[in-house]
Amino acid sequence: MIFRKNYNGMEVLETHKKTPELPEKARSIIASLSLSTDDYEAIGDLMASSFEAGLKASGGPKPAVKMLCSYVTKLPSGSEAGDYLALDLGGTNYRVLLVRLRGSDQEPEILEDVYAVPQELMLGDGAALFTFIAGTLRDFLQANQLSAEPDGERLKLGFTFSFPVEQHGLSSGSLIMWTKGFAAKG
Repeated sequence: MIFRKNYNGMEVLETHKKTPELPEKARSIIASLSLSTDDYEAIGDLMASSFEAGLKASGGPKPAVKMLCSYVTKLPSGSEAGDYLALDLGGTNYRVLLVRLRGSDQEPEILEDVYAVPQELMLGDGAALFTFIAGTLRDFLQANQLSAEPDGERLKLGFTFSFPVEQHGLSSGSLIMWTKGFAAKG
């Protein structure tokens, strides 16, 4: 294995494996599909400019890459510690998690329940879908003996809602449209 540095100073792992002997025609086809470092950097630059154009688009021509602004202003440092609840609704499966972060020197502990979202909830009343989500969270808290008492420690909760949303602030937004087979109303 060889490490090399890319243009952002990040280490990228490269591996060199012995390729089995291939017929000349196959090697020729594979060679025509190979990209150089310059090619990858040009693709990266094009993607970055497409992302920027998508973020700036407003009422003008449709951008090549649709982007929505986010109110997240900083990324985790890796030294976070504490217990956090997470909800992940992103398709036919839905997850409730407790993530126990113990700082940068330890792997997080994750407790997780996975639910299949019934089709009638994916296509039915939106209030019923979110009642289902609230019920699974309640069941998860009870099953894992996590306190919901006023004198217990309040757990922070993050909600990964993997659908296009126009954010109005860090904790509010409007659904643009359902995707991934969802079409709940209301």
